[in-house]
Amino acid sequence: MNGDNAISNEEQAATDQTLPCFDGVALVSGAGSRGPGFGTGKASVVLLARLGWAVVVLDSDAARAEETAELVLGEGGRASSFVADVRDSASAGLAVEHAVSTFGKLTTLVNNVGVYKPGLVTQMTDDDLALSLDVNTKGMLYLTRAAVPAMQEAGGGAVVNISSISAHVQASPAGTVAYAASKGAMESAAKILAGELGPLGIRVNTVVPGTLNTPLLQLALSQKEIELRQSVAPLGAGGNAWDVAQAVAFLAGPWSRWISGATLPVDGGLLTVSAAMHSGA
Repeated sequence: MNGDNAISNEEQAATDQTLPCFDGVALVSGAGSRGPGFGTGKASVVLLARLGWAVVVLDSDAARAEETAELVLGEGGRASSFVADVRDSASAGLAVEHAVSTFGKLTTLVNNVGVYKPGLVTQMTDDDLALSLDVNTKGMLYLTRAAVPAMQEAGGGAVVNISSISAHVQASPAGTVAYAASKGAMESAAKILAGELGPLGIRVNTVVPGTLNTPLLQLALSQKEIELRQSVAPLGAGGNAWDVAQAVAFLAGPWSRWISGATLPVDGGLLTVSAAMHSGA
């Protein structure tokens, strides 16, 4: 394990709580971080595994998926890696089949995978738009559709989607139209899915991360935009992937057994003041 993946004291403290252990099986997409450190997918995998879930690390990059799985195995957890392209429905189905064949069931799906392709609408190519919608929206739907029969067989389950504050108009700067549209569609679909799948014993909820200190953020936003957002958020800077992971665990576990169709911001309060931020007030 290299130094970038070592668990810091602060991160360890975030999960050192007296909590029950669970016997669930979670499939987490996009769980190999891009760049050093922990992204939301990798942190979610590690935390769920610490709480007792067996985890399937799904990523389009085999090395990244294996790295995250090895991290869990090194802590004594249960993990398997799988490579899939969520833009392809057959590939998404194979990921679910792998989870069931490896661990016997599937109870939790975390739709974390996402791509960010910046550009003004006048500069956007057809491929740029297709990439955002295919991965961020259709990928979530493909995985969820494939997971439903397995979750029914397991007696129910939980789907947790990872959206973005970019899906909320007042928080989205110019150049994020494709990403914002794809994440907004994800949030709308999640609410409908909560109604459709509730009678089957499957809950569907969404986490909305704010400006976090993650590898993806460094790729997606300029340093100026990062500093602006963090300075305006009522709780200030300091949010990281572990804050999102704890929200994921809450929505995946029995603490939220009566919660479905919810959208949970993990943004330091940024959405409460983002309109003023972009208006210059």
